[in-house]
Amino acid sequence: PWRFSDPETKRKKRIAKYKVHSVEGKVKATLQKGIRWIKKKCSRITHGY
Repeated sequence: PWRFSDPETKRKKRIAKYKVHSVEGKVKATLQKGIRWIKKKCSRITHGY
């Protein structure tokens, strides 16, 4: 019963790809926020405020 042309199998693969893509986006956003926070902290320390 496992066929690659099966619509249900294709649908499941597509949904899995969407999930991976959304997780990657969340991770990127979190990292960017963290980097921004570190930059702000460093500039505050070096500029003294």
